[in-house]
Amino acid sequence: MSYALQPPFLIPEAAAAVSRARRIRHPVWLVGGPGAGAYQVARALHGDLPGFVSVRQLPANPTTIEERIRALAADEPALDSVSLYVERIDRQPASLQERVLGWGDEGARCGGRTIPIRVLGQSDDPRRAAELLPALRHRLGALTVPLPPLDERRADVPALALALAERLSEDLGLPRPDIDDAALRKLAEREWPGNLDELGSVVTRSLIAAEGARIVDFDVPRSTTASSAAARAGTAESARALVLPAALRVPSGGREVRELELVIAELAHELKNPMVTIRTFAENVEQLLNDPALREKFVGLTREAIDRMDSFLEELLRFSRYTEPRLQTVSLTKALTQALGAGDARLRERVKMNGLSGKHSVRVDEEQVGFALKALLRGLAREIPHDASIRVELSPQGELVFHSSAAGGVQQKLAGTLDHESNGNAPWSLDLMMAEALIRRNGGSSRIQRDHDQLQVRVTLPSPERG
Repeated sequence: MSYALQPPFLIPEAAAAVSRARRIRHPVWLVGGPGAGAYQVARALHGDLPGFVSVRQLPANPTTIEERIRALAADEPALDSVSLYVERIDRQPASLQERVLGWGDEGARCGGRTIPIRVLGQSDDPRRAAELLPALRHRLGALTVPLPPLDERRADVPALALALAERLSEDLGLPRPDIDDAALRKLAEREWPGNLDELGSVVTRSLIAAEGARIVDFDVPRSTTASSAAARAGTAESARALVLPAALRVPSGGREVRELELVIAELAHELKNPMVTIRTFAENVEQLLNDPALREKFVGLTREAIDRMDSFLEELLRFSRYTEPRLQTVSLTKALTQALGAGDARLRERVKMNGLSGKHSVRVDEEQVGFALKALLRGLAREIPHDASIRVELSPQGELVFHSSAAGGVQQKLAGTLDHESNGNAPWSLDLMMAEALIRRNGGSSRIQRDHDQLQVRVTLPSPERG
């Protein structure tokens, strides 16, 4: 059995789930953050046969994936099934999720035959399940493999490092490693923000440097060896040096720090995993030059990592390029309709517009407010129960009001800020922060409040008369 399908690589609950997944051909949901081993488990579940398709960029194109499946079928006439691994499946667009669901249920038509597709979906956080299409969520939820971060598995780190060293030494053509027990124990004292990917990179670097000699210590980057307190202090120091874009600057105080922490956390979450992939490639480039097959694999992974970061950063860059608004009279209904049209199908299904007259106009920058409304709807949809709708209406005071049920379903972060901020203006997710910033820039205001089991976001935009 592959090392990735058993302890110490997996915790006991995950090993039991994987054992079932090997006996039953059913979609699998791999739940673990960046570098936690989802790709390795998916690859090992498929085995050494051809027919494994990996989707690691965000967002992914259904047509491109279908072309890859057809190319596989053309190259392998005897191919009888495909395993489709989709990373961050909960964050893929609805169009792709719908196609994945269809492939899993009906297979893919290739050259006049139907090839069964087994879906292996990965998510960083099970709380994001609300972003999956309900039917796809039900399929994946029946067989879940938990992949916790190494911070929750410190006792397993020595055994993990030894198992990785034994496997990697075979891949590198080196003798079975002789490692000092104290060196293995010291690894458990380190922090591993990159999880198994980062641990594997450290082990690989030490194996290559040792060239078969006994390893008495591991070459761990300084940033990884920092203690929790030191790491937090370093983050705080970086925060003091970082300058936010003008649109996100607010008066100094507690809220500014919380907003900054959210920005940093969101960036780290989105960029850490692909950066580990790129760093691993760079650190092992000499070995890769001598192994064409391994080099080709890592070149593909590195390209996917770069595409993933590029997609995420493009949205942030678009936000950062907005300058002074070019004010014009805009139909509020039109702006909201266009924002919905730019979102995914699931979001459109959840939004109900009540009594919005096409006659109501505002004086704003149409593009900026369109971006803000889209980000607001997207961010709000993530904070409420997946089956709750969002009702949009215009108040007698001219406010654009977003209503939704909040009973038992508000995310912990938002619930905490609502409970402790007396003015109702709390630091939200990055989507909602960008929306609020652009609304303010256009002369408007927004506030969020909870009334019993109802969550409301109230947005005021300047009217043509005011403009």
